[in-house]
Amino acid sequence: MSLIDLLTNRRLALTRTAHWADRNDHLALAEYGQRMGSKQVYAVCLTEASETFHHWQIFAGGQTGVCVAFDKEKLVAATEPHHLAASVRYLRFDQAREHRISELNELPFLKRAGFSDEKEFRIIALSDDETKDAIDCHIPVEAITRITFSPLVPPALVSATKSALLKIDGCEHLTIGQSLLTNNPQWLRYLRKLQLAA
Repeated sequence: MSLIDLLTNRRLALTRTAHWADRNDHLALAEYGQRMGSKQVYAVCLTEASETFHHWQIFAGGQTGVCVAFDKEKLVAATEPHHLAASVRYLRFDQAREHRISELNELPFLKRAGFSDEKEFRIIALSDDETKDAIDCHIPVEAITRITFSPLVPPALVSATKSALLKIDGCEHLTIGQSLLTNNPQWLRYLRKLQLAA
């Protein structure tokens, strides 16, 4: 559903950060909002990391998982001037004690080093309207470079969904496929031909 909304309405939903599981992260964003004089902080978290099985299991689990890849330059351009976008910087606790931020806008992009494998990229928004569950970040379809379905999605479903997505106005040239992470023909050939050293 989120993918259809993204392609049809050309938007990413930035959601409230108040209920995030990582309380350290929640406090950093709450502090940022308070110091900026805003009542609510919204964000969408993306990754700049290469595909892993962890991503499919945690962030896009089950048979509905999908990965949308963006052209970073076009995505950042689309967020300005209403939203703040940047890569997250990871600090060990000893580094954090010595670290002094040069400007307040660094605060929502700091996390503890234990999360560094995420290679997170965030888009942040502020609002004084506490009734909103989400804020839209409008993006052009040209900012999307590829759509990849989870390796857990049945191939027949991928094929049917791909056909439907390509019929959405402006989406006929999108590159859409399925991850081969758990069923890669080259890796399977390698395993079948593998010879053990004598």
